Amino acid sequence: MMIPFLLKSTLLMVLLLGVYLLFLGREKMHRFSRYYLLAALLFSLVAPFITFETEQTVIPMLPTIAVDRVVEATVDPALNVPATVPVVVDQPTGLDWQMLLWGAYLTVSAVFLVRFVLNLTSIIRRARVGDRKPFAEATLVLMDEPSSPFSFLRYIFVSAKDYQQGAIGPELLTHELTHVRQRHTLDVLLVELLQVVLWFNPLVYLYKRAIRTNHEFLADEHVIEHHQNVKHYQHLLLDTIFRKNTPSLVSNIGFSLTKKRLIMMTKKTSKRKLLALKLAVVPLVALAVFVFCVRNSEPVLAQNKKVTEVNLPKDATHANQKDGSAMRLKVSDLRYKNGRIIAVNELDGKEHILVYKDLPPSSQQGFRKLLTPMKKVVPTATQLTRWCNTAKYNLWIDGKQQAENSILKRYKPSDFCIEWKMCYYRNADIGKYRYKQFEVHLMTNAFYEKDCREKEHNLKELLK
Repeated sequence: MMIPFLLKSTLLMVLLLGVYLLFLGREKMHRFSRYYLLAALLFSLVAPFITFETEQTVIPMLPTIAVDRVVEATVDPALNVPATVPVVVDQPTGLDWQMLLWGAYLTVSAVFLVRFVLNLTSIIRRARVGDRKPFAEATLVLMDEPSSPFSFLRYIFVSAKDYQQGAIGPELLTHELTHVRQRHTLDVLLVELLQVVLWFNPLVYLYKRAIRTNHEFLADEHVIEHHQNVKHYQHLLLDTIFRKNTPSLVSNIGFSLTKKRLIMMTKKTSKRKLLALKLAVVPLVALAVFVFCVRNSEPVLAQNKKVTEVNLPKDATHANQKDGSAMRLKVSDLRYKNGRIIAVNELDGKEHILVYKDLPPSSQQGFRKLLTPMKKVVPTATQLTRWCNTAKYNLWIDGKQQAENSILKRYKPSDFCIEWKMCYYRNADIGKYRYKQFEVHLMTNAFYEKDCREKEHNLKELLK
């Protein structure tokens, strides 16, 4: 379960981040890019759990023929072996690598979580200790230590000395106020929490950097629109990059101050090109959904509800045959029960005993197949491991339904000699099994031998 999730999510992250880096990130469409990056990251993590199934192929079976047999947990006198004898398999001893890997993962995750909490505590402490002043929709926090301006939630942190001396230009305050107004801290917190869980995935760090760089693009764009002095603003940014001293969870004005960011301040993109790029994302997302979320459903064994017409034997004991003459009967179900063929009347639901020779050829063939021993099929160890999933598979062993599929761990593949699997309709109403996908039937060797003898005997009696 974990490996398919990681493969799918990683491929989606690579695909969607590649689109951003090659196309969207090079153009001045920062608002759209912000939501694209967040949606791409979340979609990559959620998509592996989303499945759209195509229409299922129905494989008809012979449902009108059924065997009613009570399976008892008794000892077979011929074999002197219980019908269901669990075989205990000695499990190899040694290091449990799976537990070790989980332990290492949780340990590193705990370290990242502690780091996150400490950074958050540090910011809260600075907000409480520093002098606070109202500033537009935010709160200005004056700190004693020298630092470049940064923001967190509704707080803008600046050096008290620089602020009192007027060394902080209005462009820098506008920059941080943009972070506050557009709630960029929420994006940062989301990515930091994902990093606690997915610390081993390098793509999470790439998304984190792309998202925070995009935040700076947005803030720079607003400053340029408001103050209309690109060169002066660029010089202010260059003066602040040497005085960071900021926590990792905040929006820092000097973050990712690269040549690309300085060029982006003066870049212009036509509205037609922006629209074309936005529309191009739609088929890309549709393709990703189709490739990673749509799968062909497995064939479903379905019962054939076709009504069959049969001849009732000339038997005056039947209530419907007062004159003892033969009559045609429409039946919705044919069953083999206790050595007899039972027909269920479609109209009134009453049961009638039939003779094999009076059945239609197709029904005769069906009963012969039903009472013919099946070929031996030994399942593999991989199949037994897969069928241990109680949530997905409804397991029957020797005609008995199992409450927990983990009982298969007590068997070896060679303990079973036959198996077959049935797939449920996803929207079928199957009671408490409605959320399970498959039904698996297994026979032990002893039960199979007993079943073969019973079928051979019943087939001889049927053909008399």
